[in-house]
Amino acid sequence: MLGGERQKANVRRFTAESMAFLIRKLRGNALQQFVEHVVHTMLECAPARLLDFQNGLALLFFECMRNVETQLHSRASAIYTALLRELYKEELDGERLEDNAVYVLAASVTKLCLHFTRRESAQQLWEVLFVDYDAQARAVTDKTTQRIQPLVILLGLLTSATIVRKGSRVSEYKPLFQRCQTAFTIAKMLANDAEASQMIDNDKAVAIMAHERIKWLVGLLMQCNVQDMASTGKLMLDMVVSNEPMSTVLSMALTLARLGWAQWNQILLPYLIRITVDHWVENRDVLLLFWTELFQNGLFKVQTGSITLTVTSRGQVLFPAKISEKSTVNGQAAPINIPQALVDWLIAPVDWEAVADQQQTIPSAEREEF
Repeated sequence: MLGGERQKANVRRFTAESMAFLIRKLRGNALQQFVEHVVHTMLECAPARLLDFQNGLALLFFECMRNVETQLHSRASAIYTALLRELYKEELDGERLEDNAVYVLAASVTKLCLHFTRRESAQQLWEVLFVDYDAQARAVTDKTTQRIQPLVILLGLLTSATIVRKGSRVSEYKPLFQRCQTAFTIAKMLANDAEASQMIDNDKAVAIMAHERIKWLVGLLMQCNVQDMASTGKLMLDMVVSNEPMSTVLSMALTLARLGWAQWNQILLPYLIRITVDHWVENRDVLLLFWTELFQNGLFKVQTGSITLTVTSRGQVLFPAKISEKSTVNGQAAPINIPQALVDWLIAPVDWEAVADQQQTIPSAEREEF
């Protein structure tokens, strides 16, 4: 009746509404056993019917958690927690979180509830996510668990909750930035601590986590106000530029540009100028193609009344006047002079086929990836 077999959409909704009252009566182990049965039934569903069944089950959980007048039911937290407990048992074997059917179900329930409720009532869901996220992050940091999957799952759900209704269901961004910073701190720990890295039993989950933490940060930067950006958000960008691979930073920059982030020129552009100066020698072709795409999309148009130290009124990007790459400081190669390097590049013969091949190394940064 919920989509496991062919049913009309209105029949699925009526069934969900009818069953919700009974499910709210379940407590403790009975509730968890019911959720486990529902999830296992969904996983055994025929692939052709999986999408409809997922939608029907999402409606079922949503009807259990909703109340009247945009409020969530008093049982919403318990039901949502039971669903998350079942989700945490899943192994992340795909390339994305969305490849896991149980995650898709939980994300759909989260979005339905947040679309229905208002900011004040949504605190029930935020509290469940925060409590579980903090517990999972602490377990990974303290090396008391080998499973990083629950933390990765919570990263994805927090990202979905952040961007729902353009961030209108977020009451305060500082706690979100702090928890996003925790994700980057854990990633740095796993990269530098061999013992901690060897404890983790799922390399694909670690790879998904790398994508999800950047995705969450993009959502936070797009939705937060200027005050949050000037404080916590700036610290997050410092951490990303310092610790993440250059390709990741460029991909994030392209995504924010295509999404029309209002603070792109004032806040992110100085980081990109610094990256270009520091990495020009070993990544010249990739950086050239990156900047070409930025200029082609007209990203350096300065609005009337705005002030920026890196872009002129004619849309020219100002690179710092650095000393020659052949010079050294304290025995190490100094940053290069980008304008002179561009002139040298234009004069020198270029293998254009090799340059075209380099274009494949630039991440696509399409919206659906973030």
